[in-house]
Amino acid sequence: MPVCALSFVMRYADGARAAARALAMAAAADLVSIEEMRDYHDLLKHFTGIPQGREGVDLGEENAWSPREMDMSLVWQLDARFPRPLLNRPVFDRSGRRIGTPDLIDVEAGVVGQYDGRLHLAGAQHAHDLRQEDDYRRVGLECFTIVAEDTTQTWRMVERMRAARARARFEPADRRAWTVDPPRWWVPTHTVELRRALSPAQRERFLRYRRTG
Repeated sequence: MPVCALSFVMRYADGARAAARALAMAAAADLVSIEEMRDYHDLLKHFTGIPQGREGVDLGEENAWSPREMDMSLVWQLDARFPRPLLNRPVFDRSGRRIGTPDLIDVEAGVVGQYDGRLHLAGAQHAHDLRQEDDYRRVGLECFTIVAEDTTQTWRMVERMRAARARARFEPADRRAWTVDPPRWWVPTHTVELRRALSPAQRERFLRYRRTG
């Protein structure tokens, strides 16, 4: 059972962050949901590592597409001490056109965060990333980027996050030129439950990012 194996990994992981990362990656593969892990840990009240396992569940995400994205979210919450963000949630303009899907978005402030690994620094991908940032800024979103070299220096990540949030507009929802509420025709895939409900054809169409990202 995936929940049994993952519970062991989470309970004996090197801290709650590592436990949350393990859960996020299992959830991204639709092996377990956060609710399934929470229910399972409730059955193991006296097992070794259960407090850490439960903390990992509380920090868990079902829509992180990579370990680094999950780590960035944890730094945002635990080190920068900002509200929980949304991960890989599509952003639309008011006409329903998708602007992009940032790795992280703080809806309250209007901040998007991107993790750029070494692949993103190469020619065509780097140019695409710059255009994407321009698109976000055009509708009033503030941006920050974390690169691979930053991940060994948490203070640098926190500094960049705090600077972006200090620049953000904090616009009320009715005045924003953007939204995370999808148009009616959009097929959401941001939870394990939603992805499990997809047909094989829909999975092939909507979850291609798993093979490319």
